[in-house]
Amino acid sequence: MNKIFKYILLTVMVFNTTAFAKENKSGLESLKTTFKMYKQFTLEGQFEKTIDYIYPPVFAITPKETLINASKMVKESGGMPKITSIKETIKTPFKSYSKGSYTLIKYTMDMTMNLTPPVKKENKEEYAKVQKMLNSPSELKAYKSFMLQMLKARMGKDAVITSSKKSSLTFNIKKISTLIAINENKIGWKFVEPEPQMIAELKKVLPKEIIKNEKKIFDVKVPTAEEQMAEMMKIMQENRKK
Repeated sequence: MNKIFKYILLTVMVFNTTAFAKENKSGLESLKTTFKMYKQFTLEGQFEKTIDYIYPPVFAITPKETLINASKMVKESGGMPKITSIKETIKTPFKSYSKGSYTLIKYTMDMTMNLTPPVKKENKEEYAKVQKMLNSPSELKAYKSFMLQMLKARMGKDAVITSSKKSSLTFNIKKISTLIAINENKIGWKFVEPEPQMIAELKKVLPKEIIKNEKKIFDVKVPTAEEQMAEMMKIMQENRKK
């Protein structure tokens, strides 16, 4: 470009850089606001509302209505975890891909979960079985070990799980994990949690660019559901022998 326009060009460049910075800040503020609502519903135990924040293509794996109904069933059974705190770190700058932008949100969640089978007294036969198990040291130990392994598989290898002093089947959990925040086609921020047992299915519905960029998340060896169940059954059998 002609030197005569050097000053004008420099001015335009500065203006564009400033405009981009403001736009990026606006995107960050938008993400913070959206995550704040998601976090609030999670802390309040309104999990059916958090479903509205899920990245829509995930519903191809499990339909939205199914997730809502499952959430209500677990809530009614009293099996919902009690989440006490969430501390997050949003990674910036955002990364771009063909349909929008995304980033990672690292978070730590503290919660308690009671794993006593939610069987009502009205269901006399099942209730009697549960009471028998709870009053048998060997059966209780085996059940507790089985549920602990299930929790570890569900919460990820970085989770810290300890027994509560209040109840032998209540666990304190510190879950350390990552959310992928995606703003696709400028429709607003949605979230995906790449849980270990869901990696294979998520690879089918998430943008290929994100999967390629985040190899640390997606290129991992995850035991199949059958392998996890076999390992849990093995642990239960070993505990019964003790």
